[in-house]
Amino acid sequence: MLLWIYKFVNGYLYVKFVSPFPEKMLNICAANGINFWRVSLKKNVLYFKISISDFKRLRRLKRNLKGKVHITKKVGFPFIIERNKYRYGMLVGAVLFLIMINFLSGFVWNINISGNETIPSQSLLQSLEELKITEGTKISSIDPQIARNQLLMNRKDISWAAFNIEGCRLTIDITETKQKDNKSKEPSNLVAAEDGVIKAVEVISGTTNVRVGDAVTKGDLLVSGVVEYKDLHTEFIRSRAKIIAETETTLRVEVPFKQIKTKQTGKNKNRKTLCFFGFKIPLYLGAVGENYRLQPKKQSQNTAKPYLPIKIVENNYYEIYESEIRITQDKAKQQAKNELEEMVKNYVSGGKIISQRVVVESNDNTLTMLAYVKCEKDIILEEKLLVNTRN
Repeated sequence: MLLWIYKFVNGYLYVKFVSPFPEKMLNICAANGINFWRVSLKKNVLYFKISISDFKRLRRLKRNLKGKVHITKKVGFPFIIERNKYRYGMLVGAVLFLIMINFLSGFVWNINISGNETIPSQSLLQSLEELKITEGTKISSIDPQIARNQLLMNRKDISWAAFNIEGCRLTIDITETKQKDNKSKEPSNLVAAEDGVIKAVEVISGTTNVRVGDAVTKGDLLVSGVVEYKDLHTEFIRSRAKIIAETETTLRVEVPFKQIKTKQTGKNKNRKTLCFFGFKIPLYLGAVGENYRLQPKKQSQNTAKPYLPIKIVENNYYEIYESEIRITQDKAKQQAKNELEEMVKNYVSGGKIISQRVVVESNDNTLTMLAYVKCEKDIILEEKLLVNTRN
């Protein structure tokens, strides 16, 4: 293969020699050190291949031969140059192509993410975009160590990462954070999440600071993670307890009688966009329209294999129509009731309702529904206990 490339670069000729004594050609070439190959003889015609320089020497010796030398084919780079020496456009195009390839080699073409099992690649690509690392980013502007540290700071679900630049390809290896209850080893206190009166205390670990019947306000310490023993030994642990308190709150829902109703008209528009090295070039004229909304769709990108950073994305837009409607008082009450029931459910969350009173107020524009809720529920809120380890 290398020998063929060498011959092609220097150029060679297909030659035929017609003579009643073709063997004389072989003898003269051998005597004068002229090289040739692929020799074949058909009747009185000798076929062979020869380099350009050796053919020039052969022409000076052919006067001693009884026969004619004919060139049947010219092969090689010198002849390509000769045929196209006046085609300046090809030369300019080739130079511009080399310049463009050299220029584009300084940018990121592909981003390959590996090691993610539960984290979607699209989510990681969005995190990289926040760090201004995308397809088309200049390679010299990327510091792998700084980018790695920033990614680890922004993503708590990643415990380790490595950035490797291989040519125009950026490879990111990650290790996901294992889902473990790391808090079980961290000292903590339990404080009151809201105001209330303590009804039951069940402490599993920690030092109790309240008793049944005590009134507490939001933020008061309920259980301490600092445990002092009789031998004056102090230990910092994670507090675990269940503190039931009677609480009261007022929940409020407002429903306007005039509402904006949105519906689709059934009209759609498809628009194509050329994505090239991170740039988005619309392949259409004019604006889509204010009444059109982009149809959301799941994006998946396989970054395992090399790909060209050029693609055409087709987006679908649907037209919407907004109209102002006025709902009846009964319908407003039902809407407010549904929202209020969901708010009460979230507020109680595992507790039990002692009493609930609902009040409805309305004017010309809005219906307001208030719920005065009294319940018993667990009010603990865990806070990390800061331990000063300096002597």
